[in-house]
Amino acid sequence: MKKLKIIFAAALCAIMTACTVTNDFSNKELLSRDVKRRTDSTVTYNYADGAHTPPSSYNNFANTATAFSLKLLRRSYNSEAFSLAPMNCLLQLGLLANGAKNDTRSEILLALGSELGMDAFNTCCSYFKSRMNNVGKIFQFEQDHTKESAQTLTMSGALLINDQTDVRSSFLQTNADFYGDDVICYNFSSGADKLKSYLSSDKMTLDGDDFMASYSFLTLSDSWLNRSLNAEEMYMRSDTAHGIIKYTSANPIKALFIMPDVNFDKFVKAFDSVVYNKLLDSVDVTRRRAASIPEFRTCAAENELSPVLQTLGLHTIWDENNAAFTNLTYDESPALSLFYDSTPPFSVTAQGLDTSAADAVYTATDNNTDAEWHFDKPFIFMLVDNETNIPIYISTIQ
Repeated sequence: MKKLKIIFAAALCAIMTACTVTNDFSNKELLSRDVKRRTDSTVTYNYADGAHTPPSSYNNFANTATAFSLKLLRRSYNSEAFSLAPMNCLLQLGLLANGAKNDTRSEILLALGSELGMDAFNTCCSYFKSRMNNVGKIFQFEQDHTKESAQTLTMSGALLINDQTDVRSSFLQTNADFYGDDVICYNFSSGADKLKSYLSSDKMTLDGDDFMASYSFLTLSDSWLNRSLNAEEMYMRSDTAHGIIKYTSANPIKALFIMPDVNFDKFVKAFDSVVYNKLLDSVDVTRRRAASIPEFRTCAAENELSPVLQTLGLHTIWDENNAAFTNLTYDESPALSLFYDSTPPFSVTAQGLDTSAADAVYTATDNNTDAEWHFDKPFIFMLVDNETNIPIYISTIQ
């Protein structure tokens, strides 16, 4: 099997417009275009359709998603500034699991750490993604009473499939109901102009006639995030780290700033759900802590995660002789060639953090010390779901 090769060198503008320029594709190529989501929220648990109560298995899903997200960070981190949107990766694997069968599906779900059945996993993914993509937008609409409010937070993905593969209508309907990704059948051997336009990149080369590729990205508005970060903050501490939580205003996320008290690399490599929950459990909403966090800019990241996913137990999905994606296509041996996650850089400002000396917003009530906490060495910046503490975005600031 020839391999699909994609080289990304996307600037922020490229990432922000990726997966939104679909007019170049015909209906025959953009298979998901005319497949409509069922609007019964008791089936799809789509937040936009009124499903404001999560599925019954959502707590189990949250634990699975958090553990997977932190494991992906630990396996991906290479002692350099790094950014990752781990839930985008989980959602992409969830979609692929729907197209898989037998051992291939079991392998994907096992790598995710999920004990949920496919139906429960789908409804939880649908609720999570649709809530993330809608709450910030809904609040902005309520504020300015227009229908032109800009999207503030977007979790998106695409599944690229060679045009010789006949995709099952049942898979396209599952995607529409629970994931809402672009599913594109494209003849890569005929040239890459359409795909280059779609990704706003001229650095893509394609070579192959039997492949699938997964691509996901997170977009985030700097101004929206910094405006939201003006809300109050709490402190947290464990035996290996300390930090601040900013409970952002009227949107589905909160921001965590975690500075290890031990070697930074060692901390990241051991940063699992136990360490994470110790920090979160230490939060006392009645207490504040004086802190100084500098302005910073996260790095752009284009992560090809195939090698990392292999360390998590995903092996057969890349092998055309063993991959079983027959719930996705009628082809007996499609295999995945590439699994890509892309995140943009964005800036967190002093105004958003309220850290200037003139703004005495921190009240030091921790009697252990009166010293201000200075984030003057490497720390972890996270955006997490308000409801479940599932990490949406993780960046190491070094």
